Amino acid sequence: MEVGQQELVDLNWSWEQIAPVLKEVPGADVTKLKRYFEEGPAKQGVHFFVVQYRPGTVIMAKGSTSDYAAIHLQGVVRVRHAEVKTTCQRPRVLAFPASAPLAKPGAQRQ
Repeated sequence: MEVGQQELVDLNWSWEQIAPVLKEVPGADVTKLKRYFEEGPAKQGVHFFVVQYRPGTVIMAKGSTSDYAAIHLQGVVRVRHAEVKTTCQRPRVLAFPASAPLAKPGAQRQ
């Protein structure tokens, strides 16, 4: 990965590429897991991604949480016990007067 590229790149692996890797995970039933790699109506959706991070990328900062799980396949993962400085600001809250159409239940967009 070259400098200037995204820190995370989806390698777009197919199920045929992912399944053999999952077979190596103790207790993983690849037959049952395949349903989580199907798109379309009444499907579970794609839940498995093979990604590559740029060296030095903070994958998960200390003190943060996520509903994702990851399986590390190769390379070095460095663990830092310091929190990462963030530049994001608190979200703005928009307040509407009670008489505003958006403040009323069932309001229609125009």
